[in-house]
Amino acid sequence: MRKVYLTGDIHGDIGDLFDRIEGYNLKEQDILILLGDSGLEFHSFYTKPKISPWDDKVQKRLREKIPATIICVQGNHDVPFKEMHGENSKIFGANSKKSNGIYFVQNGEVLTIDEKKFLVIGGAFSIDKDYRLRKGYPYWENEELTKQEMEQIFINIKGKKYNYVLSHTCPLSVMPEEALFDLDFVAENRTEKFLEIVKQNIVFEKWFCGHFHINKTQGPFNFLSDAVNVLEIVQNKEKAL
Repeated sequence: MRKVYLTGDIHGDIGDLFDRIEGYNLKEQDILILLGDSGLEFHSFYTKPKISPWDDKVQKRLREKIPATIICVQGNHDVPFKEMHGENSKIFGANSKKSNGIYFVQNGEVLTIDEKKFLVIGGAFSIDKDYRLRKGYPYWENEELTKQEMEQIFINIKGKKYNYVLSHTCPLSVMPEEALFDLDFVAENRTEKFLEIVKQNIVFEKWFCGHFHINKTQGPFNFLSDAVNVLEIVQNKEKAL
């Protein structure tokens, strides 16, 4: 039986990740999914188009310690797919970039894992945008999907069925109020509004997201911070939706 492990933001802190998965005994056939803000290419902002020595070292250490396949969803503090390092690759049928054996999946792609379908839609708005720009810290203008990208993804997925949705932020109607900051500006919530449209136009069983730094289950929506959610998949025996 293959297991899929999901967890939230690590922001490049692989020690934190090792603590989270301690005792789970991940195996080679298993999959570990990071729901955005992995930070595994964060320092390469300064060395692009080459990967930074620090990110290279961190990625290799992950592969040494974790035998499972590692898949990353794009967060707002991650390098956008078009600027990503690594080679173009496929993982479970989805377009991705592969770097040191770690897969960064393109938004709008579908992972098909033993006939289970995982829709991937990353990205979000950074509430610390102004601070990052003032300090010269990494910030990506295309941290959210463009209007054209949203339109194309919607065309591709409308009316379809998925077992799971993987995103960084969440649909607007389920944003956790207890995790929101008091801001001196009004966020547009562009990605959350798009995910709300997605929610209303597809059929899904469960939805997993990170971003809000809380562990919470709300109906089919699972918000993950440092918690680990485990899906057990019987290989080659379950029918697709």
